[in-house]
Amino acid sequence: MVPGYAARFADEEAWMGPCLASFGFVVIGVETNCRTDFDATRGTQLLAALECLTQKSPMRDRVDSSCLAVVGHSMEGRPRNGVEPLPPHLPDEPSFVGVTPRAADGSRGVSMPPTHASGPRRISRRTLLKATTATAGAIATAAAFAELATPAGAAAGFVKGVDISWAPQMEARGYSWKNASGQTQDLLTILKGYGITAVRLRTFVNPSGDPANGHCSISEVAAFARRIKAAGMSIMLDYMFGDTWNSVGVQNPPGAWRNMSYSQMLSAMSTYVNQTMTVMKNNDVLPTWVQIGNEINSGICRPVGSVSSPAQMAGLLNAAYTQVKALSPSSLVCIHLAQPQKYDSMTTFFSRYAANGAKWDMSVFSSYGSADLAPGIVANMQKISAAYGKPFLQSEFGGRVDRASATQASLVAYIKALKATGGQGVFYWEPEGMSPFTGYNMGAWDSSTKRPTVIMNGFTQA
Repeated sequence: MVPGYAARFADEEAWMGPCLASFGFVVIGVETNCRTDFDATRGTQLLAALECLTQKSPMRDRVDSSCLAVVGHSMEGRPRNGVEPLPPHLPDEPSFVGVTPRAADGSRGVSMPPTHASGPRRISRRTLLKATTATAGAIATAAAFAELATPAGAAAGFVKGVDISWAPQMEARGYSWKNASGQTQDLLTILKGYGITAVRLRTFVNPSGDPANGHCSISEVAAFARRIKAAGMSIMLDYMFGDTWNSVGVQNPPGAWRNMSYSQMLSAMSTYVNQTMTVMKNNDVLPTWVQIGNEINSGICRPVGSVSSPAQMAGLLNAAYTQVKALSPSSLVCIHLAQPQKYDSMTTFFSRYAANGAKWDMSVFSSYGSADLAPGIVANMQKISAAYGKPFLQSEFGGRVDRASATQASLVAYIKALKATGGQGVFYWEPEGMSPFTGYNMGAWDSSTKRPTVIMNGFTQA
């Protein structure tokens, strides 16, 4: 996708990349070599991006090369963008989509005949022409892309997930779960009945044996992940980069790293992520998403990786990113922030990270707000993600189990707001938790009956 003449993708179309990606597409935003490049030059750059995607990129084996398209705006929306011939290694001729294109006579919004893909799957002429009109605009372009087949391996639709990292230790202590009918059933089976398709698992570096505040070693995570994969569900791996909880207010390094210099910690980070991802790979449970840090608004492994030392923070995070990609190129590496209602805090983090060579694929957020606050909070998630051209989802949600109806309404509100803004999913944090295993009161199961509360119905109502 390329912006119009003299424009920058980051200013003009950055929001559209995550929007299209939410439909399951791999999207490349092209910042042109020169902002005053003409249409033929920009067309060549677009096709070079497609050639790179299908021939060289880590996604090349997951892309349906018969379903390719390029998008241009204004002068760059002219059919074929003046490009002849096509690159010799491009598997199939792509479709060309013009967003409010400018015709040769300078007029805009003119419906212009597109060149269709030569493969068997095509965007219909009617939908393409709708996408090229001034009134349809960029939203109709997304609808046009939706007619293409979803690329192989891409996540289909909105992800409904849960973090159930406590479950193995609860099972080890005799806990079980009942379904809504009162029958004892495997927890994953119950969750799938609510449309849950993904599970998030945290991992600590050198955890204690405390059932609620420890465990979650990488070997334990991999063992549980095998069950999750066998159930047909996707996996998100959440690196805490600590021996116990790290969250928005606490970012302590593992005990073994506490007295390390930056260079020593950089090496330890690379070794640790490589070793743990190797464990996941050897167990055939490579994750779809990998969070490098948990609620890291203030940085990671402080004080060495504090947000107030952004070069060192970025160095540690980029070391983790590099090792994840070395073992699992297709995993989406996520930056996770909390309290998205505090937009200034997010801006501080992302601006400093981006200025120091940031590497990440997706932005994910924690939010536990009420139903009336959900639209505004999700709007902040979308805004900050679009500013850096990243897709986003909500990796933590929860609400009081003793106010189940209100929490259910909040869950529905978040899901609706996320879907409306291109968010890719939501994860409920520890819905399976029950007392006396934990005093945490924001799960979704009734501790006395062991049945799910009405909270879980929120997943099926939005």
